[in-house]
Amino acid sequence: ALRSGHVWQGRAGRGGPRGRGERLLAVSGGKFGDRWGEIAAALGCEVSFLRCEPGRPIDPAAVAERVAAEQPAAALVRAVYRLSDVFDAI
Repeated sequence: ALRSGHVWQGRAGRGGPRGRGERLLAVSGGKFGDRWGEIAAALGCEVSFLRCEPGRPIDPAAVAERVAAEQPAAALVRAVYRLSDVFDAI
């Protein structure tokens, strides 16, 4: 599952990290994505990172490859606001 939303939503059972030991893939294009992964790790999740160049779109093939290889419970992805002119095709 790809999850885009606030990482704290999981504490209320609505889509974020659910707890200790859950394996997650944090797809990061900068500080926001890095912070999501750090927060999930602090909550006890096992987090691996797929870092993308800041300001560049996420490569959907790279995400699919990592998800297939690692089988995480979810992939955390950053939200991109339209004002940034960056389009993520995932």
